[in-house]
Amino acid sequence: MKRCSNCGVKNEPDTKYCKNCGNELDDGIQQGLNGGTQSWEDKDSGDTGTQVWSDQEPKEEAKEFLEKGDEYRNKGKYDEAIRYYEKAANIYPDYGKVWNNKGFAYDKKGKYDEAIKCYEKAISKDPEYVLAWNNKGWAYWYNGEHDEAERCFKKSLSIDPDQPNIENKLDKLS
Repeated sequence: MKRCSNCGVKNEPDTKYCKNCGNELDDGIQQGLNGGTQSWEDKDSGDTGTQVWSDQEPKEEAKEFLEKGDEYRNKGKYDEAIRYYEKAANIYPDYGKVWNNKGFAYDKKGKYDEAIKCYEKAISKDPEYVLAWNNKGWAYWYNGEHDEAERCFKKSLSIDPDQPNIENKLDKLS
């Protein structure tokens, strides 16, 4: 299968153009802001995975604020990270990755309701944003809303069924 670097949809190997967005397909996944891969790890559960994501090209200033927010988030300085994500969102509110990363910072602070709102905003920008669906599921899970978590995980798997960690989580929920 070939995955579109623009929208992340899987296409047959012999296909030249994406069946979803019409983007010309190449042999691998392009790295960059219009598509690529992102590895993730949930430090609490030990779950790991790789997310294929897509997004529109952000304005340069929004990208800089996003990167600065990521730096603070990686240092565990979540309030500072959130401030930079808000700056990025003010410049480019359609940039789904900003909303996902802001949600993740709220998640790490234990503010699951705020995190869920951010993940919903990311998903509204890209309904097939698998990482945002998974993060939303985890936020619901840690908030004690297991039915909603299960719904999010199932939606994530419907977009990308090749997620063994999510499949294992659903098996445990059943």
